[in-house]
Amino acid sequence: MAAADDFAAPADTGTDNPFQRALNLTAVRLYTQGVILPGELQAQTEAAIHAHGADAPAAVACILLAMGASNPRRPCPFLPGATCFTSAMNACANAGQPREALKLLDLLETRAALRGFPPTLMHYEIAMKACMRRKLWHEALEVFDAAAARLSATGVSSFLYSTASHACEKSKDTARGARLQAMRAAAALQEPRLQARGADIAHSIRSLLEEKRAHEALAMVGDYFWGRFRSTVEPDSHLCSAAIEAFGMAGMTECALGLFWQLQPADPRVRLRVFEFAVHVCHQTGRQDLVALLLRQGIDEGSLRPQLGLLIACNELDFHRNAIYAVLHPGNEGGRENHGVHCGMALGIFEHFRLLGLINPKTRFVVGRHGTGALREAIAQRILQLGCWPVAGTAADGTGNPGVLTARHAPPPGKTAGRQPDPLGEWSRNHPAREPDRPD
Repeated sequence: MAAADDFAAPADTGTDNPFQRALNLTAVRLYTQGVILPGELQAQTEAAIHAHGADAPAAVACILLAMGASNPRRPCPFLPGATCFTSAMNACANAGQPREALKLLDLLETRAALRGFPPTLMHYEIAMKACMRRKLWHEALEVFDAAAARLSATGVSSFLYSTASHACEKSKDTARGARLQAMRAAAALQEPRLQARGADIAHSIRSLLEEKRAHEALAMVGDYFWGRFRSTVEPDSHLCSAAIEAFGMAGMTECALGLFWQLQPADPRVRLRVFEFAVHVCHQTGRQDLVALLLRQGIDEGSLRPQLGLLIACNELDFHRNAIYAVLHPGNEGGRENHGVHCGMALGIFEHFRLLGLINPKTRFVVGRHGTGALREAIAQRILQLGCWPVAGTAADGTGNPGVLTARHAPPPGKTAGRQPDPLGEWSRNHPAREPDRPD
């Protein structure tokens, strides 16, 4: 951190300014008459800061003047109180001047600390907030290290831990983020108030996964679900989803599904979010048989209602109907938008109705136009596997509608015919789906 003497005194803005009047009065008493009382110094300094709190350099200069930093040959025998430093550092943070706040923190850690006035937790929090606002990730982590060194790992607040974790994520320092989470979990064993949020741990797990460090991510999962830190966090949808994703990326699909069955979240909306991640992992690893197993489980327990997506009257299978889920999708609080099912689950629903004989060559598949088009691509590939050509549907005005797919027996114009494909119904009779086995 920078030295306190690097500060420049504020420019004279005139005697009509209440801050300048208070500052001038303090300066006269300190440097001309040499007479000052502790209570009067405190009052004058705080009045100056509050009167001109939006001007961070001026507020900082007031602190320095009171401490004699502007005139080292005549240091003030009295120190400003905690309110003075807190107000000045807040002024720096609100004015977007983190360097000034860091200089004040350095002043607290050196001169003030030597005279029995060390920085408090609040001062570190303000300094860290100032750094984060200006995206000074490394400086924010330095503030956290200083706070942990002075206050100990259990003396640091949850705010500092969470903010430091966010700084690690922004600075792409994955290894430090993992160490920070372990440090916080160890402290939470002694101080339950320091328990981390599931979202913070999930961020660390996913950061490791992005760097292809799946085994380290699995080690974190083991610590928080079954190991030494299992009592320090309440698994939520974020943490559960990240854990399932970690098992999937490590190629342990059965373990991912086993974890889902073990968790069984009580909140149906949380369960839906975790359920979709389980489907995603099974689909990504090519285990569509396990997706079918999850589909049957969802139907049996009433959380999935695929029959509400099948409109028999108009021969349409709508994968974007909210009614397919028994509870409102977590990403659709207002209920105004249709959130399509995961592409893996869409394939499971497709197969479910195909085996029941409810899909025919004229069925329209509503795949929507949202997201990356993964749902549309998955259904199109399945139609191709059945020996038909996927083509876009038509809107009411006769134009193409990419949000709808239909199957065509003959290839569209410009495509090679090849062998004549079979109708969907005939294909389903000749190729029954394999019965999936339940994983251990």
